[in-house]
Formats: sequence, structure tokens, C-alpha cells
Amino acid sequence: MSDPLNDVITEAYGMRQAERDDALRILGKKKSRATLIELVDEAVGLAEVEISQISMFRTACEVGCDWCCYQRVSASPAEILRIADYLRRTRSAEDLANLRAHLAAVDTQTSGRSSQDRLALRLHCPLLVDGRCSVYHVRPLTCRGYTSADVDACRHKVDMPAEKVHIDADPIRYFYCQGVLNGINDGLQAHELEGGLVELIGALSIALGDERALQRWLRGESVFDGAHVTPVG
Repeated sequence: MSDPLNDVITEAYGMRQAERDDALRILGKKKSRATLIELVDEAVGLAEVEISQISMFRTACEVGCDWCCYQRVSASPAEILRIADYLRRTRSAEDLANLRAHLAAVDTQTSGRSSQDRLALRLHCPLLVDGRCSVYHVRPLTCRGYTSADVDACRHKVDMPAEKVHIDADPIRYFYCQGVLNGINDGLQAHELEGGLVELIGALSIALGDERALQRWLRGESVFDGAHVTPVG
């Protein structure tokens, strides 16, 4: 008799391979802003379609519930640049300046801290606006993969960061999103583009502070030095 979790992990590995193939195809075109958007948006679409067809998990997550947004978030450089592009096209110059200042202030307090210490600071993500994610449609795969069946458990995790709190999460959503994220990075590595995982706040601060960050990254430069949470390659 098969183990359901092992089956999910196996399927997630298959999605990694599928996303790697997609990334290689997309990145094989002329590298541009349009290429970046296609890469990230198609990856997200792959994850969401597969999850919607299989997962029956009943999540307690809803609009206005932001307990998960106190946690440290990692993403691929491609996702960070996608978010930065979205923000530049949807926010005014004044709003962007205020966001950059907010990101820098939070990054100063959170950079280099463990996940537990990050929670203890009780600093929510700077992208939250009135309890809602302001980049919800382009949020990272790590955020998409996080779910909970119990709001009280999430609240307790933030209130008592030193305790080990079990969160009843959807394994399909988690592992599928991780599989696709790994596939993106496989493709980036094959095309000698900066990959790995970077911390959301520090990396987004870098991306928004350098108007040429996307062009530099597409040329193969390392843009996110200091924000990486896993080695590149």
C-alpha cells in the first residue's frame, strides 16, 4: 500500500522536472522583462492548476488573516524581480519611496535573524496594506504554499515563538509549490542566471533601490548579494 505523502512528494518532483523544462524553453528566448514575467507567471499557473485539480484541503485562511505574514519569507530572485516590476507599475513614485524606506527599516531589524527571532519581533511584512497582501497576485510560491486549517494555531505561533507549534497545512499545496520553485531555480542555474533563495524583504529592497536590477540580472550578474539564504548553484 502506497504512502500518500510519498506519492505527493513524487508528484512534486515531477512538477519540478516539468517546470525546469518550461524554464529552459522560456529562458532560451531573448532574455527581457517579458521573458521574466512569462517565466514566473507560467510557473505560478502550473502550480495553481495542479493544486486545484487534486487538493481537497479545507483552509482557514481568509482575507484579513495575516498571521503568516510575520514570518521570514524566501523566494527566487526571479520572483523578487517580478514583484518589483509589479510595484513599479502599480504604485506612485511617492508610494514607492515610502515602501523603500519601510523595507529598509524592517530589513535593518530582521536581516540575519533566525525564523524564531523573526517571529519574536512581531514585525509584519511591509507589503501588507490594511491586513491584505498588496502584491497578492504576484506573491512568491513560498507564500502560496503556506496554508493552515486553524487560525488559533497560527496566532499562537506568533504569540509564543519559542514554542513548537504544529500547523495543520495542506501537503499538496506545500510540496507542489516547492517543486515548481525548485524547477525555476534549475532553469536559472542552467542559463547561468542568479538563483538560489533570497530573503523577501532584503532582496526586494535591493531590487527597488536599483532601477537597472532586472537588466543586470538578465546579463547574469549577481544582484542580490547579502540577501541570499541558500547558496547559489
